[in-house]
This record gives sequence, C-alpha cells and structure tokens, in this order.
Amino acid sequence: MPWCAGRSSARHARSASLVGRRLDDAGTAAAVVIDAPQRAAYCVAGRPGTVVVTSAAVAALDRPQLAAVLAHEDAHLAGRHHLIRASTRALATTLPRIPLFAAADDRIARLLEMCADDRAAGRHSRTAVLTALLTLSGATGDAEIRSLLPDTALGTSTLAVADRVHRLVRAESRAGRAGRGLPLALFAAVVAAAPASGYLLVHFGMAGCLPFVH
Repeated sequence: MPWCAGRSSARHARSASLVGRRLDDAGTAAAVVIDAPQRAAYCVAGRPGTVVVTSAAVAALDRPQLAAVLAHEDAHLAGRHHLIRASTRALATTLPRIPLFAAADDRIARLLEMCADDRAAGRHSRTAVLTALLTLSGATGDAEIRSLLPDTALGTSTLAVADRVHRLVRAESRAGRAGRGLPLALFAAVVAAAPASGYLLVHFGMAGCLPFVH
C-alpha cells in the first residue's frame, strides 16, 4: 500500500509541476503555485518532493506567513512523514476491528502536524506560523479544502487546527516544555501502533521532529 501511495504521490507531484508555476524565492527546492479559489498548502512526496500552494493562499498570506507555511511543508518532506502516515493508515484500513490502530492513526497525524509547526516556528516565528494557520484554516470549509488534496498529501491547515492553535498561543516557557515532550509522545504513539511504524520514525521522522525553544 505505501508503494501504491508513492506512485500516486509522484503522479500528483508531476501534474502539479506541469500545471502550476514555480514559486520564486520560496526558499524551498520545489514549490509550485496552482490556480484554485481555496486557500491551501500541502506537500506531496516524490523525487523531489513538491510543495503546492494555491493562488488564493499566496494572495492571502504575507511574506513571513508564506515562508512559515513553506517551512511547515518542508518539515514534512524532510522528516519523511508520509512514510509514517502510509504505515499507520494501512494498519487502520486493513485491521478496522482493532480500535488501537484507528486511534493511533489519528493521533499520529495530529502529532506530525505539530512537529512540522515546531520546525517552521524554529526557522521563522511562532507568530508567523499561528497567523498563517488561522488565515488558511478560517477561509474555507475543511471538507472543501480536503477535496483539493490528494489522499497522500500532508496539508498545513486541514487537521487538528484547534489543538495546534491552542498550543501555539501558549506562553513561550510552557510551549518550550511542550515542544521538548512532543518527540517522545510521537514515538510512543507510533510504536504502540506497530513496530514497523516505530522503525520509520526512528530512522526518518525524529529528524523532522526536533523541539525548538523560542
């Protein structure tokens, strides 16, 4: 299943590159803009991975916010979070009668988004990440944004928005302590889901989930 997802991701990345236009001075190797009325940003794994931003999102975000969004998506690609999601999603789908796998898939998805938030905040600022998240998530219904994304995409503003906003607006000292505990929480959740997922996290995901203190 991860292999099929990888082929789908590669096709989508190629299509986005063909129909979209390169985002100049994006600070990322492969970022393209596609014309769409929804404000959305997401990444698609491939060789190379591609960050896709809609024209509506580019118009709505200021430069610091756009930079934070791109850094968030870069963190997903650098941490190879798609491999972790493919593994946990496969378990949840093939073993639906085991509630642990479904719960772990949802929880891991949320924690990966928080990891990417932390990476983006470390490169830019917590304020830029927060305001960008609010700008994107408040513009369009969640279902409408999800309809734009391929199944294998990891998007900035489509998951656990309330939890992530609450986390980002905490006092800096508390946020720092929470950030230090996040990799351990993610590790525990993945290992509980399946040993194979834990292996992926140890070798790939933790590199993209290092805590930052701001």
